[in-house]
Amino acid sequence: MFSDFKQAAKNTIIYSFGNIATKLIGVILIPVYTNPKYLSLDDFGVLGDIEIITQLLIAILGIALYQSLTRWYWEKNLLEKQKSITFTITVCIIAFSIFVYIPFHIFTDQISHLLLNSSEYSYLIRLMFYSALLQTIGIIPITLLKLQYKSTFYSLANILKLVVTLLFTIYFVVIEKRNVEGIFEAQIIGGVFLLIILSRFYIKNIEFALDFTQLKEMLKYSYPLVLASISGIMLSTFDRFGLTVMKGLDRAGIYSLGFKISNVIKIVVITSIQLAISPMIFKKMHDPDAKSFYKNSMNYIGYIVIFFAFVISIFSFEIIEIFTNNNAYYDAIFIIPILSYSLLFSALKDMAITGLSITKKTKVLGILITIVAIMNFTLNYFLIPIWDIYGASASTLFTQFVFFLIALYFAQKNYKIPYNFSKLTILFLFSAALVSICFILTNILSDNIFLIKILSLILFVLFVWKFILNKGESEFVSSVIKKGFKVIMRK
Repeated sequence: MFSDFKQAAKNTIIYSFGNIATKLIGVILIPVYTNPKYLSLDDFGVLGDIEIITQLLIAILGIALYQSLTRWYWEKNLLEKQKSITFTITVCIIAFSIFVYIPFHIFTDQISHLLLNSSEYSYLIRLMFYSALLQTIGIIPITLLKLQYKSTFYSLANILKLVVTLLFTIYFVVIEKRNVEGIFEAQIIGGVFLLIILSRFYIKNIEFALDFTQLKEMLKYSYPLVLASISGIMLSTFDRFGLTVMKGLDRAGIYSLGFKISNVIKIVVITSIQLAISPMIFKKMHDPDAKSFYKNSMNYIGYIVIFFAFVISIFSFEIIEIFTNNNAYYDAIFIIPILSYSLLFSALKDMAITGLSITKKTKVLGILITIVAIMNFTLNYFLIPIWDIYGASASTLFTQFVFFLIALYFAQKNYKIPYNFSKLTILFLFSAALVSICFILTNILSDNIFLIKILSLILFVLFVWKFILNKGESEFVSSVIKKGFKVIMRK
């Protein structure tokens, strides 16, 4: 089984280059976005809100059919239909997008006023739709790259898109002073460029034939996932919208910065692992060692996410200081740890629902995430007026924890996997305690705090090596690190 994890680790490292490229735009541009010469604090809040709405649009336009493609692609009795299924899904997404666009275009002014309390953002709303449409269409060839284990091509395409998007963003925002509109104009150009890069690969992997029989089955599988995706996005965004409404765009802007920094874990680490693991989950589902693979995957994902959450948390002050010279954003330091550890439970939840995906019980997931989203909305409604950005981040952490527990319970009822969370729990508590100590000492020993953080990081690594990993796992980690360095050197 370690051979499977070695393959997954190799692909994760390669995928991380592409995902780093995707996230790097946001990270590199933070000094620009937080510079009042280019974007005000309110503009940064608008950007955060528009990014949320873009994700909602992508979830709606895509109808979660890319997840159906992932689930159906390796079905043994459908291998000869892979190309026609891919083409059918693409046609369905484009047709549905046109259907949605017509009323969206007609009522753009009203949508702008509803979402941002002003009709002056109508052009930005249109740009948002075009950007979301391009990203939705691009998901299909990107999913094919993942399913065919073409991790190098995936990373190269994303890096090239990064360069194009980054250059145009700097041109539009810094030189042309086009504000948030310039950011989305650059994203559209980058999206078109990505589709051009992937077009030849995509054409080779389709057959111009519509398979309505399989489409019907895939829509049955995906429509609950659409509700789940929408609810999931709302689950992770009620905080920012709540802050916008109850505390103003300036507080939403501060929270958005903390979210962007902590979300590096999701984009670079969690997504890279999921890109490598998810094709293997469905390809191995009939193997005798499948459940053992799922169990160990859960633990390893947890260990990795805790490590990165710990690092970003203890160095949150230094990260904020590097990427912004604006003191108005310093409150974000204290919410970064909370948001970072909430991503741990989000990642564990995504792995826990493996049983629901394998048994095609997506309706259960749709119901669960809707209930949890309502709970998150309620928590934000009561906590934001009292604790401001800290109430929003606490709501996110608590909700993700509850969601993980509920999803695990129902997934285990449908497909029992022998998980063991003892070491994961110990590591979580140990790392959280170290982060708390570092924050306390920051106020007492400000002169030597960086050294203390380095020592804490060393202590964390030694703790993992001594008490968490067994001998075989330690050897596996060592081999992955060595191969990772080899891959980096080759790059």
